[in-house]
Amino acid sequence: MAITAYFFLHLWKYHIETLSTLYPSHISISRNFLAMQTFNIMISLVESLVLLIKIHRDYYKDIPLLPWKYGTESYEHIFGISRQYCANFNYLEIVQMVPKINQYL
Repeated sequence: MAITAYFFLHLWKYHIETLSTLYPSHISISRNFLAMQTFNIMISLVESLVLLIKIHRDYYKDIPLLPWKYGTESYEHIFGISRQYCANFNYLEIVQMVPKINQYL
C-alpha cells in the first residue's frame, strides 16, 4: 500500500506537469496539484514507512509490526505530565521529575 501511494503521487505529479505543458492557460502545478512542501512531506512519510517495514522485517522477525505504535503520542503524554509539575522546565528539572513521571506511566 505504501508503494502504491508513492507511485500514485509521482504519477499524479507527472500527469499534471504533462497537462500543464499541453494546456498552460488551463492547467498549472500551483493550482491543480498539492503544494510542493506537502508533496515532499507525503513522499518522505511513504519512504519512511517502507524503510520501517524493511528494518522490521530484517531485524525484528519475531515481533509483529504495529505501525500505529510508532509515533510521538507517548512523548506528548510524558511532556504533558511534566508540564503539570512545572510549566516551563529545563533539563535538570525534567531529570528530577522522572521518578514522579514514572508513577503515571
